[in-house]
Amino acid sequence: MNEISDIVVNLLADFVDKTEEFKGNSIPKCELKLVDDIYKYVLQDDCEYAIDVQESIQRAYGLCYITKKNTITLFIDIKAGMTIISSTLHEFTHAYDFSLMSNCMREKNLRKVQANASFRLWSEFHAEYLTYLYLFRVNGLSKSEIEVFEGLRGELEKFFGENQRMELSKLVDFTVRLYGRYMALLKTYPDTMKKYPYRFFVNKDFLRLYDYLYEHKTFDSIKGNVSELESVFRGLERLSRI
Repeated sequence: MNEISDIVVNLLADFVDKTEEFKGNSIPKCELKLVDDIYKYVLQDDCEYAIDVQESIQRAYGLCYITKKNTITLFIDIKAGMTIISSTLHEFTHAYDFSLMSNCMREKNLRKVQANASFRLWSEFHAEYLTYLYLFRVNGLSKSEIEVFEGLRGELEKFFGENQRMELSKLVDFTVRLYGRYMALLKTYPDTMKKYPYRFFVNKDFLRLYDYLYEHKTFDSIKGNVSELESVFRGLERLSRI
């Protein structure tokens, strides 16, 4: 992996070991670059693509970017500060997901794999779940499990309260990430946390999404079941407003 120091290599190896998700799989070929402006670097490689996804890139502290040459670059914004490690692990999970699904689909074009909206949303969940599972196992918590959950629930309620007219895809993107964090908390502290926490589901459709993600937290659980994955997300598409 070019441009990745021994420290980062050791971090990623520890991440794979402690999450136990990607053991036995080759590390995906990718570059890691710490930059001051992710959008600027993507623009240099592919102007049309950068402009098309400008809004999401400019809000991100990290990006798993598929270059025009079909290689993977993990961009991490140096302004991420204390979240540089979590951003790196998050994007590293995407690199694994896209590479593994490329092999399963026998599709060499990684952008086509990434273009599958349902799989991309699942990967956002997966990346948050594994990143926080690792951080909880290594660092523990600075506050009680209940306080951490209440913080997550507060984020969910605030986000939906302020963004009721937002595109459904963006609401789902936010929600699957939050579900990933909670499931990592549940996995780490099963005696304290409940599978179905109080006031954590906007409606039955999002509860169904949660149930699906709960049963499909690993790549192996969804790699041969993409049609079911797409069906779950299609079930949310009929909702024009939350």
